[in-house]
Amino acid sequence: MPRFDRKNEQNKDSSKTESSQKDQDSTVKPLGRLRNFFSKSKTPNLNIPEGLIQSLNSVWNDTIVPVLIQRFGRDADLCAMFYQGKSNEVLFEVWDPRHVDTKESQVFKLQNLSREEISQIPKTRDKAVPVIISDWS
Repeated sequence: MPRFDRKNEQNKDSSKTESSQKDQDSTVKPLGRLRNFFSKSKTPNLNIPEGLIQSLNSVWNDTIVPVLIQRFGRDADLCAMFYQGKSNEVLFEVWDPRHVDTKESQVFKLQNLSREEISQIPKTRDKAVPVIISDWS
């Protein structure tokens, strides 16, 4: 199960040349799109802390998208939900609703979030609010 350490992502060297920044900008999924996937307007019962969205955004293109493409294909509309895992982690579970019986879900562990952020996430999977994510790749 992939693990993502928010501290390691924040400590990466942020100095980039203007041309490499343009290259990166053309491939990075905008934070706004992730916010839109998990917005209250689309799913009123969903309360995803901003820090969790930022943490997810930091690993979206390089780590999560390749795994999802390999597992489910590039054009699949997927379902996703967040819930608490073991100490100091949030689980991000993704699955293809068309293939629930034939393809297992993919679970990512998001770590090193604040206790406050974690406390806003459902404690158990059965309390988690699923959302549909389209055009994610």
